[in-house]
Amino acid sequence: MVGPRLLRRPSQFVLWSVAAERELWRVTCGGGHRSWALSVSSDALWLSWVSERQVRHVSCLLADLQTSVIKSGVNALSVRPAPGGAVQLLTGGDDGALCLSQLRTNGARPRLETAARQTGAHTSQITAVLWLPDGRLLSVSVDQRVCVWSERAGQLRLDSTRLTAVADAKGALLWTEDGTVMVLVYGEGLELLRLEVTELTGVPAEGGRLMRLGRAV
Repeated sequence: MVGPRLLRRPSQFVLWSVAAERELWRVTCGGGHRSWALSVSSDALWLSWVSERQVRHVSCLLADLQTSVIKSGVNALSVRPAPGGAVQLLTGGDDGALCLSQLRTNGARPRLETAARQTGAHTSQITAVLWLPDGRLLSVSVDQRVCVWSERAGQLRLDSTRLTAVADAKGALLWTEDGTVMVLVYGEGLELLRLEVTELTGVPAEGGRLMRLGRAV
């Protein structure tokens, strides 16, 4: 929540996000002429007011007021199911940021939460994001870099990167062929890349395997 304002209406209080330019919370309480108080803790917000000689209260979790976890225009999106009925979203933005989010829809209202985010993943807009078969992430950008990422302990870590010969990359397609992951980058031309799995030594237990990008011959 960034830059909220509390607005008085004839019979309501409205909490408005200046940054997101949208309403966050609306409470029908009789308007600003009544005695009222607004309190905020580390995880919740309370509004109290006097109506018919009684003090009334209403509260809301701050998590329910969160504005979008994605801070720029979304150029690329990939979706997959997650445990507990949630959905994982992988997005690439105009600002070169890569964001892994969870969309939870099993509550009273959908909630989008950031699982991991890498600002500056690319130096230009991201135009393709893909899930690899082993759960890792792949991103392609106008900066002509193709990157493989791992999500560990809430952080996105770069495993491998290479330059593509395709200028102004518009996107990418992925498939498996005889157990090998193939990536076709397209834009001003086409380039076919092969992802090779290499065992690493001397890495933390959660490090797993590194995927190296190579041009398919």
